[in-house]
This record gives sequence, C-alpha cells and structure tokens, in this order.
Amino acid sequence: MPSSEANREVWLDVIRGVTITLVVLHHSMIATKYWSQSHDIELHRFLGEFGAAMGMARMPAFFLCSGILFAEPARRGIKWFLKNRFLWAFWVVLLWTTITYLASQIGIHHYPWISNESASYQILFLINPYGNFWFIYAIAILGAMTVIFRRLPIGIKSILVLVSSALMLASLDVFNYSSGMKTLIWNLGARGILFFSMGVFLASHLRKPFKTKYTVAALMLSIWFVAYVIKRQGIFSYDLATFLLQLPATIAFVYLVQFVAQRAEWFSQCFSRLGKYSLDIFLLHQFFIGLIYATLVTVGFTISSTVTLAIIFSGSVIFALISGIILRQSPKNFFFKTPPLPKRIVSLICPDLKGIRK
Repeated sequence: MPSSEANREVWLDVIRGVTITLVVLHHSMIATKYWSQSHDIELHRFLGEFGAAMGMARMPAFFLCSGILFAEPARRGIKWFLKNRFLWAFWVVLLWTTITYLASQIGIHHYPWISNESASYQILFLINPYGNFWFIYAIAILGAMTVIFRRLPIGIKSILVLVSSALMLASLDVFNYSSGMKTLIWNLGARGILFFSMGVFLASHLRKPFKTKYTVAALMLSIWFVAYVIKRQGIFSYDLATFLLQLPATIAFVYLVQFVAQRAEWFSQCFSRLGKYSLDIFLLHQFFIGLIYATLVTVGFTISSTVTLAIIFSGSVIFALISGIILRQSPKNFFFKTPPLPKRIVSLICPDLKGIRK
C-alpha cells in the first residue's frame, strides 16, 4: 500500500480517495443499520441500494490501483519484496492488531455489531485477520504472487489468475476457515487476484488518465446500472455474479470518477488529498466509528437513520484524517512505516541484500 510520491499519479490518488471514502461509508452504514434496528428505525432503502451498487466496484477499484502502483516495484525481485513490502505488512498488522485489541479491552469496540466478540489467540498471533485488516494480508499475498510469477509469459499468468481465483473460492466449501480467513480467502478469490493482476498487467496503459467524454460516461453509467440489476435479479450464484459483474461495474466506476475529476477541480483536489492518506484512514476510521456509535448509545437520542449515518460517516472520515496527519509526525513515522530493524534480523528474513534497490 505504501508508494513513492514521485511515482504517484494524481488520478490514482483520486480513485483511492473515492474508494477509501466508500469503505468508510460502507462500515458506517453497517453500524447505522445495527443502531437503527435497536431503535426500531428503518435505514432508507435508497441508502441500501446505493451501498450495494458501490459495493460492486469499491474494493475491485482499490485492488486495481494497488496493482498499478505495485507493477514497477515488482521488478525489483523477491529480496526487495521481503525487505520492504513483507516486513511492512507484518509490522502494520502486528502493531494495529495490538492497538485494536488493547482498545477493545477498555471498551472501545471497533465493530459495534459484533461488540461482544473478544480477540482470540488466533487474532493475537495473526493467524486470523481481525476486521478489515484482511486487506493488508491480501496485499502482501498478492505482492508475493506478482513477484514470484513476474517472469512468466502473460498468457500463463492470466491462466494462473483465473485458476487461483477459482481454487480460492472452491476452498471455502472444503475447509473450515476462521471468520477472518474466510473474509480474506473470499476477497482474494472473488476480486483481489483478478483486479490486482489487471493493475499489474495493464499498469503501463493505466498509470496516466485518459480523456473522457459525455457520451462514453453515459454508456458506462448504463453498463453499471445493467450489471447491478442483473446481480439483484439473482440469476447467478452470489460468487459467480460477483466475479463476472464487478468487472464492467469497476471499469464504469473508474471511468466515471475520472470523468468527474476532469471537470470538477474541487473533486479532484479533495479526493486526491484523501487518497494520499488512504492507509491512515483505512487503519483509523473503525476506531471512530466505534467511538461515535458508543457516544450515540450513551446519549440515548432517537434520531433518524439518515442523520445517524451522516454523523458516523463524516465524523469517522474527518477524525481519521486528522489523526493520521498527527500520527505521521511520530518518530520514524512509527505507525505507518516499518521501524529500523537490526541488520541481523533483516538478514535472517532476506539474506545477501547487496545491490538491492531501496
């Protein structure tokens, strides 16, 4: 997920900014729905439909951008990957799982709808991804796959993408995974491998934005709408519908975001800013969803579900962004980057580092 500022394209920041905002909205809607049920209040149907439509493209677009940004670093080889990306993923998961666990022990529950769930030894030993941390696991796995298979012909790699995606989904019916592992395996099989690989394969064509037109934008919106209607009809199984229909939906989503960004400077500036702090918002927003939810429960006011959603969503985005900016001032950017490690430890993980680009 980390990326060099020099290699970052503005439109990729915009996409990441939009997608991380939709991630926060999705989690805020789950919390609002849970709160509304406890108060016998219905969540507005439009919000549910909107969330479901965005869900077809939200995470696929995030994986696509991650693949685009990883295409160039992947050429540096397995040693570079182990030293930089693997250690980073391990550190982030270890640190933030610990922080999340400690917060839960003092009553700050990140996931109000499962607030009675305590962290098990599987979570503490990183065997079972906790909450949305599955995404960090996924990025590490996808990065490793990309580096290992980078020298294979594109045709072979494409077959491996489809086969590995199918095997991931099929394994869910065979093995009794823990809840976190189920989420990780399903997301890898249904969308992660496909869209991350697409980003890597097509990075040279996708790094720069393309010119958008009103007619094409209207066509893309229609394609997305049709894909959503087909999925709603339940013609295919859920996994198959997700795998097949999210592709046109994601292509439409990416095009439409570019279309708006090229015509609204405020939109581009706002979401590119959020995109640069997407990791911070990703790791922090659930803290504030939990805090705001707990505050609403404590206060005890009965307000509409729409107002509740607006409070949880806007507060989580704003406070996560501010907190991320503050935490980045910590020594060595401790909360978001791998701290300096003794050479002996690094050499055990990645021996013979001479000549590797940093």
